[in-house]
Amino acid sequence: MATIYRGVISGKVGDKIYYSYGGKNYVRKAPERKAPPSEKQLRTQAKLVATSDFLTSLRSLVEEVWERRRYIKNTAFGSAFSHMMRNAVDILSEGTSIRYQDVQLSRGSIYLPQRISFLREGYDVKVSWENQYMRNTFYCRDEDEVIVVLHFPSDNASIICRGEAVRRDEVMTISIPEVFAEDKLHAYFIFASADGQRSSDSVYLGDF
Repeated sequence: MATIYRGVISGKVGDKIYYSYGGKNYVRKAPERKAPPSEKQLRTQAKLVATSDFLTSLRSLVEEVWERRRYIKNTAFGSAFSHMMRNAVDILSEGTSIRYQDVQLSRGSIYLPQRISFLREGYDVKVSWENQYMRNTFYCRDEDEVIVVLHFPSDNASIICRGEAVRRDEVMTISIPEVFAEDKLHAYFIFASADGQRSSDSVYLGDF
């Protein structure tokens, strides 16, 4: 509601606000009231939060191993983020749920082994694979680096394990920090070329 004092309007008239400051008169547009977010907007926001919580700590790895030719957005991280939001996050009545088997941490051209196995025993996990298919071709080199990502959902924590094995080794043993020894984990497997130019698609190994 506006008032007039000595010919000067003060207050709100329609979508305008009139006021005085420092001896001068001003007018500005009243702020618009925003409508409450729709159900669709709330679902999208929840998916954004869940995706960000999972992927942000892995951003540097994703930027390294998601090949440019496989981008679906402008950046590697944007591509992984978009893929996860669309394909790996569900909205349930009690909140969000991640389908870990549908998360992609890398997309690339390096060949994957035909068989990969994962064994967890106490504080150790052992990943093994076969190195026979298309051996020592351009997209399958003996010196391809093995990268294993372990994610612990109870702590929303991820560990990147690398530098311990290459393709020719056919096995990689990882020690789990004691703080996570009793926690459930999800595991992912990636190959990366020695020159850092190529990588494989990530493979979900399961939950253990």
